Amino acid sequence: YADLDVKKYPQPEGMAFDNKGNLWIASEAGNKKYGKLYKIERN
Repeated sequence: YADLDVKKYPQPEGMAFDNKGNLWIASEAGNKKYGKLYKIERN
């Protein structure tokens, strides 16, 4: 799992940056069973 540190990266619900600057977006925030997780990599 990515290091999703809330103290380092302020995050809206369902979105998070990892420690490499990649963006993760959950399609169903708070619904871990059915939600898809999208990763947007930083170039």
